[in-house]
Amino acid sequence: MWEIIIKAGSLVFIIFLGFVLRRRQLLQKEDCRTLMMLIMNVTLPAAVITSFQDYKRDMSLIFVALIAIGMNGFMSLAGYMSADRKDKKEQAFGVINYSGYNVGAFAMPYLQNFLGETGIMAACIFDSGNAIMCSGMVYVIASGILEGRGRWNLKNMVGKLVKVVPFDVYVAMMVLYFADIHLPVVVYQAAGYVGVANTFLAMLVIGASIKVELNDSSDVQVGKLIKNLMVRYILAAIISLCIYYLLPFEIMIRQVLVIIAFAPVSSITVINTAKCGLDEERSGVVNSISILISLVLITCLIVRWNLGISVM
Repeated sequence: MWEIIIKAGSLVFIIFLGFVLRRRQLLQKEDCRTLMMLIMNVTLPAAVITSFQDYKRDMSLIFVALIAIGMNGFMSLAGYMSADRKDKKEQAFGVINYSGYNVGAFAMPYLQNFLGETGIMAACIFDSGNAIMCSGMVYVIASGILEGRGRWNLKNMVGKLVKVVPFDVYVAMMVLYFADIHLPVVVYQAAGYVGVANTFLAMLVIGASIKVELNDSSDVQVGKLIKNLMVRYILAAIISLCIYYLLPFEIMIRQVLVIIAFAPVSSITVINTAKCGLDEERSGVVNSISILISLVLITCLIVRWNLGISVM
């Protein structure tokens, strides 16, 4: 129990450290962007490669990617339905900001610190389906709502996806996984030296990125913010119960999926919100507050399940 609390407390401390460094301006906005690029293009891919070192192939895990697509689709639909039917902007905002799971920069470091390679592989496969929705489909749907027609350009969407390094690594490792092909040991060892930094950097940047202030703090804006978060986490609880008690996967896989269900909103949602000309500030605050809520919920789950006792 104390080992789990110490691990969780260490992650919370790193987040707090990032928050303090940003407040004291020792970390600037540009620094955070640089670190995030380093995480997404170097340390996260390295951590993913390392997690596939000693695996036993399980073909049923391909359904995890489909579950990710389904969960995102369900949350986008919830966001659409929760908005005023006459307000296209709020419908599009809901489609984007109710869905998306921050796996790479939040859930993955947690899983990396508490669970073994099977858990990490499940998270990688989930995030490949998650990336398809967050990086392309959700934006396409929201744009279609705003314009009254779809912008279904498959070529452009695929082109954007293949430029996302973590997605490329996920797909490549999944192909090797399902083909039961292992890379040379030296590759895993080299990736391991780099990937070990992923947890620290990801937690530090999350802390530095937290913002919980709205310039427009009117009752309407605050009400929309609270509604967004309430709906997301109530549905996350329902989805988690279905995952844990109804899916036929082994217990560790189900625990991983439950943890991901309570993960914060993906940071890509803020980018998609801005691209659609919607309320970027509210999207950023939703993202930040969801990090704080998820931090508490996921830590409670880890303590409740006694995860990470044997994971170094």
